[in-house]
Amino acid sequence: MRGRVAELREYGRPVEIAEYEVPAPEPGGLVVKVEQAAICGSDLHIWRGETAANPVSPSRMGFGHEGFGRIVALGSGTHSDDAGVPLAEGDRVVHHVMASHVGRGPDPNVEREYGRHPYFHTTFADFYYIGATRPVYRVPDELDDDVLPPVNCAMGAALNSLMAGGTTFGSKVIIFGAGGLGLTAAALAKDMGAETVIVVDRIAARLALARRFGADVCLDSSVLTEAADRIDFVKEHTGGRGPDVAIEVAGRAELLPEGLEMLARHGTFVEVGLFYPGPTAPLDPSVVLSGRKRIVGSAGYPPHLLPLLLQFLVRTADRYPFADMVSHRFALADINDALSASDWDKQGASVTRAVLNP
Repeated sequence: MRGRVAELREYGRPVEIAEYEVPAPEPGGLVVKVEQAAICGSDLHIWRGETAANPVSPSRMGFGHEGFGRIVALGSGTHSDDAGVPLAEGDRVVHHVMASHVGRGPDPNVEREYGRHPYFHTTFADFYYIGATRPVYRVPDELDDDVLPPVNCAMGAALNSLMAGGTTFGSKVIIFGAGGLGLTAAALAKDMGAETVIVVDRIAARLALARRFGADVCLDSSVLTEAADRIDFVKEHTGGRGPDVAIEVAGRAELLPEGLEMLARHGTFVEVGLFYPGPTAPLDPSVVLSGRKRIVGSAGYPPHLLPLLLQFLVRTADRYPFADMVSHRFALADINDALSASDWDKQGASVTRAVLNP
């Protein structure tokens, strides 16, 4: 069995499609056919070359991590997922974006996927190889395919960031960015009991969708272009005190000083979007000290959140339009068009989440 993989061979150059033999799964592992692979903001940072401090591997770099697949092969001894739910060929599964030290098969403490099978560890491909040390969870039958692409990245990262910020019943939360992470964070914050959720973006279509995902207030930064005006707006909509939690998922360094200025006393700013070095912003440390404020980073999420998120989707199926988050669909062969259309760094970008359907 052979399959295609999208490879970024050089920053700033078009992605190329290559074809390789699909490996058989090792004991405890499995191979899935990729059903939908979503383009995450981090993929765009890589594609644009903003992570160039981490050079492209001479052996070429596949990329893409968000999405789900359907099992086409099970390794010997692979009988259940990491929650103990039985697995069979044909089942839909979501995988954790990182490998774990606890596996389903022999020798669980050795991470071998990248060394042994270099061509099918990314979702911009026909197939995805899940080794014995990578957590995987069966998808409940009642969930529609279109709600699944963000589960193993955007949803996990959004929930982890809200937890890192101490979001709880009655919290006032501001979210910078209304892409996949921001929309998910809005819905999850309301589900966690947040009293007020404010979403900030500059793309009108995303802000309209944010209201359907639970946002109480939307701030269009293309209209309020000055930070001082945005700070006043947020204070006005939080009773003069500011939000308790600020989540930065837009990948903009300048939002750190702005968000800290907005925060209520004892509030927490959670940095999520800037996972690569380089961008900087001036900061007055007295703002943190005088307001007893915190700055924390939130990267990724623990695997045990995945089954909780799947049950969240089941429980709130009639409440939040996760299927509508997918705004554009592309064939794998058209990945360069998909990346260009998804580039939210351009003012006119209309994509909320694009998915590749291999």
